Amino acid sequence: MTKQEQYDKTHLKIFKQAYQLFQEKSYEQVTIRDICRKCDLSIGAFYHHYSSKEAIISEGYKQFDQMLEEILKNKTFSSSKEEILYLLELEISTTEKEGWQFTLTYFKNQMDAKEKYILDENLNLKQI
Repeated sequence: MTKQEQYDKTHLKIFKQAYQLFQEKSYEQVTIRDICRKCDLSIGAFYHHYSSKEAIISEGYKQFDQMLEEILKNKTFSSSKEEILYLLELEISTTEKEGWQFTLTYFKNQMDAKEKYILDENLNLKQI
């Protein structure tokens, strides 16, 4: 396995394990130490991949947006209203799947975080 493959594997592992902990305990109750224990990593290794817990949440937004871009690239809509309704339905189905408390945590985090991914002017989905 190359260094890049190992990095990507560990990065994804941290994301998935943190996501699971956030759902089990709540975002506020999970510490970086908890994430490291679950992943069997040092705290230094965590910081090699993510600058903070907030960065993990931002990563979740980025992954969701990548999924949206993939879904939308071959989809056509007859109106802006239809497109907006489709996007809202996707958000609602994600909220139903993840739970409203988890979704609320994502939004709350972006309002409090220094790196506000959802307000990034270069975000491709704002062109939709």
